[in-house]
Amino acid sequence: MTTTNWAYLIGGGIILLIVVAAMLEAYLKRNSKRRLIDTQPSKQNMRGTEHDPNPVAAAHAKNLRLEKENKRLTRRL
Repeated sequence: MTTTNWAYLIGGGIILLIVVAAMLEAYLKRNSKRRLIDTQPSKQNMRGTEHDPNPVAAAHAKNLRLEKENKRLTRRL
């Protein structure tokens, strides 16, 4: 066999491996789709949890607290 034949053989083998890997992945992932409603928590699980009425204000307060703490920690002595 000549060098070009070996190159074709190796190239074909690589392409064959890629195709087999793609087919194996498609076979293993079949029927794995879920509906969006199945991924959301049920109403029974949501009972008793409190939701923040104003999440922007809470995030702003947290950022101000972190800013003060970081300023205090980075101040030179």
